[in-house]
Amino acid sequence: MRCVPRVAAFPWLAAALAAVAASGAQESALTRHALATGLVPGDARFDVLLPPDYAPARTEPYPLLLWLHGGSGGEGQLERRLRAPLERAWERGTIEPIVVVAPITGNSYWIDWKGGGHDWETGNPVDVAYWRARHPPTIVIDNAERLRRSGLQLLVEAGDEDANLTFLGAELVHRLLFDAAIEHEYHLVRGAAHTGRSVPRRLENVFGFFQRALRPEGPDPEAERHLAAAKRWGRYAPRVPNQLRFDTVDFEGGDAAGAPR
Repeated sequence: MRCVPRVAAFPWLAAALAAVAASGAQESALTRHALATGLVPGDARFDVLLPPDYAPARTEPYPLLLWLHGGSGGEGQLERRLRAPLERAWERGTIEPIVVVAPITGNSYWIDWKGGGHDWETGNPVDVAYWRARHPPTIVIDNAERLRRSGLQLLVEAGDEDANLTFLGAELVHRLLFDAAIEHEYHLVRGAAHTGRSVPRRLENVFGFFQRALRPEGPDPEAERHLAAAKRWGRYAPRVPNQLRFDTVDFEGGDAAGAPR
């Protein structure tokens, strides 16, 4: 999730919200928009979901959630997959009213197609520096200190029966974050697949994480007492980065040890 201090930071979004809010709807409202841009072929399309009783003149700005789709392309995903779970979360008080924007980009996976082509996966030779800067594990390795100091709230979540095997990548990123002493939350959900019946309850947990990121709960007195006792008895030591050397794959023809493939 990316939160910005004010919706007005995006003038195009502020105009879209004003148009929706003019109807005075008391229920959540979902609308579709397009933004003219020279950054991509054609218009950049996006869906907007406003919470019930959205008030554009509210003194405190609404948090903004940018929901980035996976391989679905984004077409109608906000309506099909996110709106109902989010409305339930609003009703239960799991998360406060937020504005959701879901871009529709096609099967881009949010990766720039270098040179404007479609050969980012099969191009030869691979641009190692370009790939490394966009590969989540190496982003952690190369920017560990920056991530530790950023205060960025991180959640890594996957199901252990995901047919796309995304739990393998999630586990790798979790281990790298843990070894680098970068604070994050990690959920490997037992019996959960990429889609299906586990998604609604997992989204409820995700919304709860968003809310804790937006409104930190503050110190827990009982936890503070336990920590003080652990320090007194010598059981506690603060986490520090793992100083072991990280080896990464040589995309130009070698494995992690430098041997040819």
